Amino acid sequence: VLILVNGKRRHTSALVHVNGSVGRGSTGVDLNAIPASAIAKIEVLRDGAAAQYGSDAISGVINIVLKEKAGLDVTATYSQYYSSVDRGYTEDEGNRPDGNDAGAYDWDGSGLGGPEDVTYKDGKAVNLHLGYGVPLGGGNLYLSAQLRSSGYANRAGLDPRQQYFDNDPREDSFDRLNHRYGNGEFDNASFFFNGNFPLGTSGTQFYTFGGYNHRLGQSGCFFRRANDNRTVRSIHPDGFLPILENTLQDVSAAAGVKGTVGAWAYDFSETFGTNSFDWGVIQSNNTSMGDDSPTEFDAGTLKFAQATTNLDFFRSMDIGSASPLNVAIGAEFRYDNYKIEPGEEASYLNGEVPVLDGPNAGDAAAAGAQCFPGYSPRNETDTSRTNIGVYVDLENNLTSKFLVGVAGRFENYSDFGSTVTGKATGRFELTPELALRGGVSSGFRAPSLAQAYYSSIAT
Repeated sequence: VLILVNGKRRHTSALVHVNGSVGRGSTGVDLNAIPASAIAKIEVLRDGAAAQYGSDAISGVINIVLKEKAGLDVTATYSQYYSSVDRGYTEDEGNRPDGNDAGAYDWDGSGLGGPEDVTYKDGKAVNLHLGYGVPLGGGNLYLSAQLRSSGYANRAGLDPRQQYFDNDPREDSFDRLNHRYGNGEFDNASFFFNGNFPLGTSGTQFYTFGGYNHRLGQSGCFFRRANDNRTVRSIHPDGFLPILENTLQDVSAAAGVKGTVGAWAYDFSETFGTNSFDWGVIQSNNTSMGDDSPTEFDAGTLKFAQATTNLDFFRSMDIGSASPLNVAIGAEFRYDNYKIEPGEEASYLNGEVPVLDGPNAGDAAAAGAQCFPGYSPRNETDTSRTNIGVYVDLENNLTSKFLVGVAGRFENYSDFGSTVTGKATGRFELTPELALRGGVSSGFRAPSLAQAYYSSIAT
C-alpha cells in the first residue's frame, strides 16, 4: 500500500520487518512520526492503483490529509494498568504456583515462595497533543506537536527453570520474574507543520509541509541464565536480561506550487524524507571476549533517504458525453538511498575466548553482543536507485449512469528495468442508492532497497 501525505509520497522506514508475524519482509511507513494532532482526515483507495501512482500502490493508497484550520487544540491523556492477583497453591507440591502470574510486580520478596496476594502495574502511558493554526500571508500555517511516553508492559510468568549449576544455594532466593514479555517502552516527540499561501492574485498557491520525529525505545530480549554458555559469569553472576535499545530519527519536508496555465491546472512539487535507526544493546555481553567484554554496545545504523519530484497537469474537456472528460497526465522522478553502517567492533567481534567455566568450559563461545550482534563491515552497504515514471489517467461519464476510466503508467528503474502497467474501471448506477463498480489492473512490484540489501544476523 502506498502512503501519501497531502497527496505526496511519504518515504518509508529504514527498518525491514523481520519478525515472524504478519508483514514479515515489508518496509512500511512509520506513521508514529506524524502527530495525531496534525491529521484532519484519512482517505483510503482500495483499488490497485499502480497505473496512477507507481508500483507501491499495487494494493491501494492511503492519503493522510493534514489540518489547515485556525485555532488551538490541546489533548492530554494518562493511563496505567493495575491488577491484583491472589496466587493459588497446590498442597501436595509445596509452595508452587498453580499458574503463571503476569505483569511487572510491585512486591517484596522473591522466588517462587513470594506472597500470595500480588499487585502489579505496567504500561504507563502519557500523551500530549498540541495544535495551533494561524492565518498568515493570506493563507494558513498549522503547527502541531505530540509528546508520548510509554512504559513497558510485561506479561511474563515466573521462570521455573534451573538458573545456576547444581547445588547452588542462590537457586532458592532467585527472583524468577526475569523476563519481559509485552510491548517495549518508548519516548516519542514529533513535530509537524502545514502551510498554504497565495502567490499574487492569479490563483497560484505555494504550499509546504513536513516534520521531525525523535524516538527512543527499549525492549527486552530473552533472559540468559547464570548456567547458560552465553553468560560471562564474572560480569553477570546471576544471569542477565539484554535490552535492545533503538534511537529513531525521521525528517520530512515538501514544497510545491499549484496554479493554472490556460485550460490546464498544474502541480509541481519536491518531497524529501529521511529515516534512521540506531541500534544499541545494553545489559549484555560478548561471550567470545570473556572477562574483557563490555556490557553496552553500539550495534550499527540503518538509514534511508528519498527525494521525489512531481509535475502533474489536470483539465476537463467537453467531448459531448454526459460529463466532461477528466484528463490527468504527469511525471515523477525519484531517488532512493539505503545504508547499513557497521557497529563498534565489540558488537560483532569473535574474540575467540572459549567458555570460561562450568561443565562446558573450553567450548567455543558465541560471538557478538548477546541479543543483537552488531552489523559488521560484511553487512555494510551504501546503495542507490533512481526511478522515472510517466502516467495518463482518463475518466468520463459516457451516460448519466455509466462512468468509465482508463489509466496507464510507464516506469523505469535504474536497477530493475522498465515496466508498463494499466487499469480500467467502470461504475454503473442501478438506483440512486445502489451501484455496481468494478475494475481490472496490472501491477509490478519492485522490492525496496531495504528489502533487496538488508542483512540479518541472530544468535
